[in-house]
Amino acid sequence: MKIIYAKKSTGINEDGLFMNPKYFERPDSNASSVVIYGDYPEIKAAYAELGVTAEVRGIVEKSSIANISIAEKEQSHAQLKGVVPQDVYDEVYKDRTRLEQEVVGIKADLEKVTGERDALIIQVGELQAIIDSAQSANDAPTAVETEQAVQENQVTPIDYSAWTIEQIKVFLADKNIGFKASSTKPELLALIPKG
Repeated sequence: MKIIYAKKSTGINEDGLFMNPKYFERPDSNASSVVIYGDYPEIKAAYAELGVTAEVRGIVEKSSIANISIAEKEQSHAQLKGVVPQDVYDEVYKDRTRLEQEVVGIKADLEKVTGERDALIIQVGELQAIIDSAQSANDAPTAVETEQAVQENQVTPIDYSAWTIEQIKVFLADKNIGFKASSTKPELLALIPKG
């Protein structure tokens, strides 16, 4: 049986029984081979007494784990190349590269359009403020216009009977007076306040 002594098994691609060297008490007599990651001379000496050679290796670091994963990825690409016909593999690789470039271009276009949209939103807000201030200045009647409107309302009362049903409904809705949608013109006229 192969025994591997290491503080962590992460990044070690070996089969065997993993043991933490921190908890080493005595050698396992069933061991046929021993691998030690790190500097543990007492473990090596204990197995040497049993006649089992212990192989000492350096500690696996994170950077070497990254290298291992890159190597595994390259190996899987190589295996894939062996299974898939070369022309199909080349075409798929070419398409993938083209699509990755398109995605980069689309992201750049999206950022540009988003920036333009944000600028337009700001511009629309500024223009709306200008329009609102102009309308409020134009909507405010002068004193003369107000006096004329009062006199006109006193002289000629509004003839609501000449209005269409739709006009009467709009007028009632503006005055917050409720009515049935199916109301006839005389029913609607009866709802208009007098005076």
